[in-house]
Amino acid sequence: MNALDPASGFERSIAEQRVGGRGYTRTTSFSLEEFAAAYVPADLIGWSEVEEFVRRGLLASEVRTYSHAQRTARALTMLARHCVSAGVPLDPERALHPDRVGHFVATDLAGMASACDWASDLSRVGRRLTRNAPWIPKRTFGRGHKKAPLSESEIAALSRLVRTQTTDGRRRAGQAFLFLGLGAGLDGRWATRIAPSDVGDEARGVVVHVPGPKPRTVPVADRWAQELIDLARSTETTCLVGQRSTSANRASALTQSIKSTTGDAVLDLGRLRSTWLVNRMLDGLALPTLLREAGLISTSQLDGMLPYVDARLAELEGKVEPHAG
Repeated sequence: MNALDPASGFERSIAEQRVGGRGYTRTTSFSLEEFAAAYVPADLIGWSEVEEFVRRGLLASEVRTYSHAQRTARALTMLARHCVSAGVPLDPERALHPDRVGHFVATDLAGMASACDWASDLSRVGRRLTRNAPWIPKRTFGRGHKKAPLSESEIAALSRLVRTQTTDGRRRAGQAFLFLGLGAGLDGRWATRIAPSDVGDEARGVVVHVPGPKPRTVPVADRWAQELIDLARSTETTCLVGQRSTSANRASALTQSIKSTTGDAVLDLGRLRSTWLVNRMLDGLALPTLLREAGLISTSQLDGMLPYVDARLAELEGKVEPHAG
């Protein structure tokens, strides 16, 4: 068994065994201190070298559930073994440096569906245990934050908003922003620059060839693919949102012109992108692929989306009761 294989299930917990495996979360109130003290990996080779680092990281994580602690323990154990094999000291400033964590995620976790979650767990610990490492301050996204992803009712309201604009120009611009944002994660940095010829119907599906900054090809979500293709084929202007413009405020000016007469919908490009990010994370996309499609170089923006991913998963699994009132 490869000790660094994420699929090998290499960890176990004495506490978990004591209370009957998976029943731990259902029958025992969770204590991070007890979990950290009891945790040992199934593969004990080299455990004595990394044990102190892993336990310290677990306690610093301040996670509140057994499943989150288990995932964090796995991530810390794998990172620690990665550092030992690479000759990197298990000093938090070195082992939990953003560059080291990024290298570990890109190499050891490449292709792993939950790599985004593990990267976030390690950055959470890194921010708490390091003083000099250049972690980007983590932004928090409250329920009412303007960058929170859209609900289905909000998406429906935006669809009505853009369809009912009184001019063809505003209607088409609104549709372009909606389809590009929800379908490909493009906000004002890119959406105003997409030409009809940048949208392609290829063998692998509908894609958008995104110009700089960070040029890339992004597959369009099935839900919006046909509508985007239809819009591109019927567009006679240089860009999907209208004629090409060099104005730095082009996106802001267009979105402000697309207003609801009832005030029940606001076209916020950041929230469109957040919705796309959450959906792609739920798809289990490999972290390097997600970063490339999103035009990102770090996981800091993804960190802020994780609470929404967790909430959506809980809803899908039927663990969250409908909000009263």
